[in-house]
Amino acid sequence: NVHTLRYNKIFKSDSYYEKLYHHKIIKLNEYLKTNILGKYQYVLFLDATDTNFYSDPNRLINYLEENDKSIIFCSERGLWPPTKYTYLYDERPKLSESCYLNSGAYFGLVDKIIQHLDNIIEQEYSIDDQGAWSAEYLLSTDIEVDQENKYFFSTFNSKELISIENNSVKFIGITPIVIHDNGPNNENTIKLTDKLNETWD
Repeated sequence: NVHTLRYNKIFKSDSYYEKLYHHKIIKLNEYLKTNILGKYQYVLFLDATDTNFYSDPNRLINYLEENDKSIIFCSERGLWPPTKYTYLYDERPKLSESCYLNSGAYFGLVDKIIQHLDNIIEQEYSIDDQGAWSAEYLLSTDIEVDQENKYFFSTFNSKELISIENNSVKFIGITPIVIHDNGPNNENTIKLTDKLNETWD
């Protein structure tokens, strides 16, 4: 089932990052507790306008069952935002350039996601949702970042892993499930969300 959480104009703030935190941490947590908990075992969270599917999402369930993890996140090549816990990335295995957590796409057990969101809200790690989730990841053992792009693919600065042939998107050496067009446009980035929409048509 697809659940869409829409932007709520009642929350007044000039800060883009405060809005992200409010909607992607606080309001999401409330929604999961009210509408998802007890009805579903898993949740695939995706940002609304810059994500798309590339392959079968059922592989995500196999990953959690086989690796004893509660949540797996999209990764990215750039660190954003820095927090007081950023230094802990140096203590994590670096399997690729994409070693930093990206909060625009993740998959996990509903009850565990809620537990982590509760802790994020209690600890007040960061004003930004990605900073908050990064801190939670670095201070936990049951969260994983998909550094090898087996399940999620962040397009920012990753042009060399993408091939477009006859208007069809192909990846070099990987077969991700979800793509996320995070970050700005530059010469090393090919945005894929709209391109995949064209492919499905």
